[in-house]
Amino acid sequence: MKNTSKEKGKKKVKSFIYLDEYKMYSISSQIFEGLTEYVINHSKNSSKDLESQEGSIGSGRILADIISRESSVEERKFLHDYSYNLFEEKLFEEKKVLQIDADSIAVTLPKLDNYEFLKVKGRLLFSDVKLITETIDEFNELGEALVYITNFANLDQLKQQYSSTLSQTKNKNDKAFARQASKRLDDLSAIAKELGMNMDQGFLDRLRFVLNYGYKDQLEVKVYLSTKDEETYLFSAPLKRTFLKEEEHLIVSKFSRYSEKEFVIFGMITQSRGSQPDLPIKENASPEDIKQAISQLVLRLLDLEKQFTGKIENEIMIDPIAVYREL
Repeated sequence: MKNTSKEKGKKKVKSFIYLDEYKMYSISSQIFEGLTEYVINHSKNSSKDLESQEGSIGSGRILADIISRESSVEERKFLHDYSYNLFEEKLFEEKKVLQIDADSIAVTLPKLDNYEFLKVKGRLLFSDVKLITETIDEFNELGEALVYITNFANLDQLKQQYSSTLSQTKNKNDKAFARQASKRLDDLSAIAKELGMNMDQGFLDRLRFVLNYGYKDQLEVKVYLSTKDEETYLFSAPLKRTFLKEEEHLIVSKFSRYSEKEFVIFGMITQSRGSQPDLPIKENASPEDIKQAISQLVLRLLDLEKQFTGKIENEIMIDPIAVYREL
């Protein structure tokens, strides 16, 4: 039975902040057995349903029929969003998606191993390693600048007091104290260190190296959900910046680093709560040839990578297709 316009109005509107069109179309071309033809036909059928509406026929047409003609960049963006709706609806129709939120996690989580696609909803935490490394590069300079800006009035007042002391007093000890105190006020790095806003540069350089090696410029979104018995689960999804709808700093400015609003992460489950399988390689065995030597090296690399990208307890890793708000 065809959906009426009234029934369609009940659907939630999606406001995307991320959409991996390539991954979506790659999977869609398989589940629809020819995505382009399906989208065009769906568009035509939907348009026929809307021809009885008041006003011009064109005002009610679904944007998916744009795919059948040349279109502008903006029109193609609309098409991607609409195509995603078809894509997600189809997966739900075929019962391929597990849906989890704060209210349902206790019931749905045990079913995790039976699904490949996951739709998880909750408050979003943005973890941006690129921003962290940039902050590390300028941490000490930033600390000094903040100290100066936030304490400018007090610093200026103290400098004036010391200057007045030097010009008015004849006591050598008072003059020596005023000179030393005035010099300390000019040493912003020392003041910042006292306030915990200046760190050893060697430590910062090595910290940046470790982060760059382990995470590169990774951007990740996370959702934390807790069951009624207070057990917390983490859903993590690394994002490609090229598929963001807006620049990351704009998204964070709008929604905060830890969002007040709830978002949906939709994607494929890549790692769940189970332990990592053992490799069929004997550890510390003497390599008999170069291939075995490389295998031993891979084991060492695997152990090292676990320190950075290894899954923590109760963490579910997601290969994301879309991140959006439901309105």
